[in-house]
Amino acid sequence: IGVETSHTPVPRSVSEEQAERAMVAQMLTLMEEALFGLKLEDYLDHPKNSGWKESFRRWVRTPTFQRCCAGLIEEFSGPMNHFVEKLKDQEGI
Repeated sequence: IGVETSHTPVPRSVSEEQAERAMVAQMLTLMEEALFGLKLEDYLDHPKNSGWKESFRRWVRTPTFQRCCAGLIEEFSGPMNHFVEKLKDQEGI
């Protein structure tokens, strides 16, 4: 998968785009499982959840996540949509 920064997009093949989309779908699935399993909507700021919070914040900042999430997020629950939007708002995205 091509390496990119927010300043220099790297051309990707169709198979790379499909792989990126599949990877972000897995990331969103893990986020949703953690959201409900750990009740992160209520306890995201609890010190025991700091690792989850930091990982998710890093994910939403990546160009790949931002690009692929837009087409995938509607496949997830309403609370998950709200959770991702909240993370993006906190990151100024």
